[in-house]
Amino acid sequence: MKRKYLFGLLTFILAVFLYSLFVIVPKEREARENVENSKKIMIGMSLRQVVKIMGEPDNKANENEGMTYYYKPPAFSSDGIFISFDAEEKVQKVFYYD
Repeated sequence: MKRKYLFGLLTFILAVFLYSLFVIVPKEREARENVENSKKIMIGMSLRQVVKIMGEPDNKANENEGMTYYYKPPAFSSDGIFISFDAEEKVQKVFYYD
């Protein structure tokens, strides 16, 4: 009985470790890179320049006179990183995570 319990516990610990190694860590690394890269974005940059720095967004939203790109924030943030573009695809505003 003790062996089954020990084997089950070790299997669970291994599963949690592998999950964090292959799922959580890459997502967190990407989120940290988003934060660092977003500091390089300046008002007036073109959409192409932003994508070159930030990569493809996690989500896009078309608005009346432009669009907004969304990038993942770090863990435990209440909001993400939003980059708002005008109709000419120039950066209008950068909203940093909270």
